[in-house]
Parts: sequence; structure tokens; C-alpha cells
Amino acid sequence: MVVSQIIDAWNSSVVEVENNVTGKSKDFFKKANSQIVKKLLEAEEKILQDESKVVLIRSSEEDDSMDCVSEDFDFPEVVFHEDVEEIAKSNEDGKEYGKHYDMVNKKMAPARGHHGAMHCVRVALWTQVLSKVYQKLGREKIDNPILLATAGAFHDVAREDEGIDYWDNESSEALEKLLKHDEVDDVTTSRYVQTIREKDPKDGQFSTDMQRIVHDADCLDIIRVVGKWNFSKKFLCFVDFDDKQKTFCDQLVNEIADFISITEDIKVRNHLEHNSNDFYGDLVRLLFELKIEGKSRFPLITGLVRDDMREVLEVENAESFKTLLSILKL
Repeated sequence: MVVSQIIDAWNSSVVEVENNVTGKSKDFFKKANSQIVKKLLEAEEKILQDESKVVLIRSSEEDDSMDCVSEDFDFPEVVFHEDVEEIAKSNEDGKEYGKHYDMVNKKMAPARGHHGAMHCVRVALWTQVLSKVYQKLGREKIDNPILLATAGAFHDVAREDEGIDYWDNESSEALEKLLKHDEVDDVTTSRYVQTIREKDPKDGQFSTDMQRIVHDADCLDIIRVVGKWNFSKKFLCFVDFDDKQKTFCDQLVNEIADFISITEDIKVRNHLEHNSNDFYGDLVRLLFELKIEGKSRFPLITGLVRDDMREVLEVENAESFKTLLSILKL
């Protein structure tokens, strides 16, 4: 069964509904249906099928972040919204996400499912961690880890969807505008912009460690979607730098996965996105606050970046951070 057959089956299934609606409702229904068909066309024509379901998966050629997923990971079943009239009404009001739009406005939900503020901030953090990791593993020191963290934060800034990322160029252009506004010289700007534009090279050939670091940071954070056990480390660049450091790399990934699991909690994400005046600072302070039997829960990560984070850690706990701790019952 191929994508075109699914589209045909979908269209056939909605004919009866379409024939029983009139006027504006019919127009809205057609719009909703065309959006669904468009999404199907964007999906990879590679389909896994078993007796109970059909699953669409994205091609690694189109979305290289999927490379970081274990081959036996079972992607979620494709589910279409059953209430077409509700979709139609939300489209009429210009509200792409319907009820979700209202929940975000009421500060009851994060704005994005997977590529929102938390992903942006964590990737910025992972770039700073990995800058130290790369140096520990014998690579050259990164000239400006702060600029690289900024590049990490910007890697999805122009993204308009949660699926395949078609907006790497636009995201890199946004970073370029920021750096030029801050009067960063053209040569330096070009180097950091390239880390976003080519973070997932089609041929798998990286040209700089900065590019590798942003790729690895983004790749690590896909754990938020697939979980620790379905994550494949073989697509991380740094794990193959030094065979003698395999244990260190494995422990580091475990710590990162643990922190992602904690901070991906919907209450944590929602609070930081809507109520924190220092999202990055609160996240860093949480990293150092969490302990097990009086010792850091993330000894490798905190040990790597402690010196770089001193100014952040010296900031007195704001109300938003205190609330965050109460959410986590700390």
C-alpha cells in the first residue's frame, strides 16, 4: 500500500460526509480535507503495515534527525481529527490549532508540541555541554561557546510545522540577522550561520566541529520524542572520537536523557514558557539543584559546565524558579 492509495482511500471515505454538508460548512470541510491530503503528500512513501495499523514514517533523507532513532522504534499511529466541523470553525477564525490556540492564550499549554521553547533552550544548553565534551575528547577548543549556543537556540526558530524541517535556511537567516545587528564580523557570522544551515549534511560529511556539535545537540534532544531506550547513539558524532571514552559517553547520554525526561514534563514546560523571565537561567539552576542523596544527579554535565555557569548560578532564586521547584516537589 503506497501513499497515493491512502489518499484515495481517505478521499473516498469523506465523500459521503461532503455530500451531506452545504454552504460555508462544505467550503470549510473541503479546506480541512485538502490540508490532510497535503500532509499525506509530505509524508515519506515508506510505510510499515501490520494487521492492526498503518504507520507513516519520515525518510532520513528528508528529516535527518530521525537517524537518531533506533531502527525498531514503532512510530505512533497516524490519527486524523474526527470532528471536521470543529476544524472548519477553527480555520474560519484563523486559529490553526483550534482549542490548543485558546489554551496557549490562557497559559494552560505550551505553544508547540515538540519544537517549542523547551527544545530551543535545551539544545542551546547541550551545545555548551558538548563544547566541553569535544575538548575533553581531544578536539580543538570552540572559539565562542556562547555564539554556538545561540546558533543552537536558533536552529528551529523559523520552523512552521512539527514534521519534516524545511526551514533550515530560514532559521540560519534569522541567526544571521541577529549577529549582524550585534555587529559580529562577517567571517564569524558566516561560520556560525553554517552550523544551522548544514547541521544535517545530506552526504553525512561534516566540515566543522561546530556543525557537529549543533547536530549532536539537536540529535540528543530527540529523546524527548522517542525516549531513552529508542534512541540510537550511533548517529552522534562525538561517541566515536575516542574508544577509551565510551563509558564516559554512555554515562553522559544517560544523564542528558534523565534531564530531558524531567524537563519534558508538561507542567514544567508550561510554567517555564509562560511564567519565567529567565527560561535558560531557570533551566540551568534546575540542573544544578537536582540531587540524589545529597550529590548532584548530573555529575558529568555539571562538572563540565560549572565554571561557565557561575554567573547564572549566582542569581538569587526568582519566584518563577521557586514555583518550578514546587512543581517538581523539591
